[in-house]
Amino acid sequence: MPVLKIKVHDGLDQLKQHARYMLDDMVRMSDSLSLKSTGWIPSIDLYENASAVFLVADAAGIDRESLSITLEGGLLRLAGRRHCPADIRGKYYHIMEIEYGSFERIIRVPHDIDPDRIDARYEDGLIVVVMPKRKRRPVRIDVS
Repeated sequence: MPVLKIKVHDGLDQLKQHARYMLDDMVRMSDSLSLKSTGWIPSIDLYENASAVFLVADAAGIDRESLSITLEGGLLRLAGRRHCPADIRGKYYHIMEIEYGSFERIIRVPHDIDPDRIDARYEDGLIVVVMPKRKRRPVRIDVS
């Protein structure tokens, strides 16, 4: 009879990591939702390379003037508004899945960001935020 070897600890580490991400998202969502009684939350991608952290938010139909992006204490706050079409009254909708109104999304940024070099743009229904990482230089400490 063949012997089957299973490495349990590898799977548990991945499970713990996924659970941590899910809990972080749940806390973030509950924090965001508690700030607004109504609204919606845009989907995002958050990724990085060696020099910067990138946030891309799906935000078709957002009023550019209503967009607000702030970074404070390692938290990036993204807020804005998508207005409901004016001609919605008097129509019978079979499906209405597009959400309208104000939104706020707070995302923990995973690195020390240089706030003076952050760039944000809104194009083709996407909000793109480029957050360059601070250059870390070794600090020489004199010993007395």
